[in-house]
Amino acid sequence: MQSGSELKNCLPLDGNSDWSHELICSGLLVEPLIFLSSSTDGVSTGRKQGSELLIGSNFSIMCSIRPQYEGGSFQLIFSTSNYTQNQTLPAVDDSALFLFSAAGHAHQGTYRCVYHVYVFSYNFSSISQPLKLTVSGKLMESIRKSSASVSASPTALIIRLVVVLLGMLGSVLVIYFKARRNQKSGPENNHHDEGSRAEGSLEEETAV
Repeated sequence: MQSGSELKNCLPLDGNSDWSHELICSGLLVEPLIFLSSSTDGVSTGRKQGSELLIGSNFSIMCSIRPQYEGGSFQLIFSTSNYTQNQTLPAVDDSALFLFSAAGHAHQGTYRCVYHVYVFSYNFSSISQPLKLTVSGKLMESIRKSSASVSASPTALIIRLVVVLLGMLGSVLVIYFKARRNQKSGPENNHHDEGSRAEGSLEEETAV
């Protein structure tokens, strides 16, 4: 158990003057860190004053603390102007991961990580900096529009490809029919040339 001098920087977590309650100590525990990670962009942010998520995206909040004591747990406190919610997970390797799916406007608010550990016959806690989270629907609409344009691009490409193929097929058919026409007219021209040569020879013989 800590001495009175070591506990002078500790305060009851719930504001109660009874020290049998859980304590927050400024010197005993380091401040935990809070991180936001979104499956949409894969970007993690620590201790950010304001973070924005796309509506409908999956996200997670990680609480972690520098190793000091074994065990403990993390409590994630979510608060808005109307209500407060919390959930608790055991600390694994000095961290805990809180998973969320389909971000909505109900997820907007302030998140804090509270680390709890039992040492020196007391339950001690340390609170992280607040993480303010907002959920945007406008960004999601822009992503839908861009996705629609991307999905429309292959269709336009297929149409262009079909038009090019039809044009090539038409050119091939024109060349083919011209070649057939030339083959049919070729023998007739040959017979005509032979007849002209024969008539010329006959006229020469008559003249002689």
